Amino acid sequence: MSKLIRGAVFAGVGLTSALVAQVAPAQVTSDRRMFFKPYTKSQTEILQRATSDAIGNLAWESVTVSDVKKVKNKVQWTATTRSNKYFCNADPDGQESSCERP
Repeated sequence: MSKLIRGAVFAGVGLTSALVAQVAPAQVTSDRRMFFKPYTKSQTEILQRATSDAIGNLAWESVTVSDVKKVKNKVQWTATTRSNKYFCNADPDGQESSCERP
């Protein structure tokens, strides 16, 4: 009986190592590509950060952006936090931002 168990364990180990050998190189290649890929901010993240800068004492991740419009070299949007709603505007790159509550 012990010979059958040993054979089953060795067969299972051989099968597992064969599968790992096939899967591992593909994962390493994709991880290297993701590691060297430059991070670029999305347009929404730029507006979230501009809102956070204008209001102060606010985490930019908690801001929801909606109703984005471009008016006379300015970007206008509605920013919603957990408890307040703001009307904000800034330059297209997120600089010179200001927000006001209705």
